[in-house]
Amino acid sequence: MKSIYACALFCLVAGSVLADQKQDSMNKLADQILGGILKSQDLNPLKLHQDYEQDIHEDIGPIPLEGHIKISKGLILGFNSLQRTGNCKIASENGVMKVNIELITNDEVVLDADISGTIGRLLHIPALPIVAHIGNMNFDIGLEVGANITLSSFDINEISEVHLRFKDAQDIKFFDNIIDFVTKGILKLFNEQLIDALDKTIRPILKNELKYIHL
Repeated sequence: MKSIYACALFCLVAGSVLADQKQDSMNKLADQILGGILKSQDLNPLKLHQDYEQDIHEDIGPIPLEGHIKISKGLILGFNSLQRTGNCKIASENGVMKVNIELITNDEVVLDADISGTIGRLLHIPALPIVAHIGNMNFDIGLEVGANITLSSFDINEISEVHLRFKDAQDIKFFDNIIDFVTKGILKLFNEQLIDALDKTIRPILKNELKYIHL
């Protein structure tokens, strides 16, 4: 009887070791793919290849928000500091490798762009040069690796330590402090809704911009 228990225990341990080895191999492969992407000269800085426009239909707390946003002259810095966290998942489907990997930024991500648009039917926002600093960003990204790399999924898990400022008013601390105060308050109160809105805005940008990344 003891030999049966010993055999069963050995099988469980061996199966666990093999599973760990398989996961370790998948993580190494995902890190290689990520490393290849991060080495691209097109990634840092990431100069957006076109202007992007997005309709907004969100409930920010009790307030329904509708409008339109345009991002032009966009430049993003900091994506070269992306790192994997946790275990990845890799599957093969129809000859295409699908990699799902949770990423965090090891440094802040900075968006330097002109932001314009409308809020509701009345408020029109002219093109304002905005610099957004995101100190902490955690998201899941799914990649399909074939002849090209394409985005299959994208979900923001957390975003914090956000600082906004007007680019042309960078030396006016009074304005910077007000913008920071308002931004932190909104982020604290409506974190989930803002993450959802950012997710919908960032997804089409990444999906398109990945076409220009070459390993």
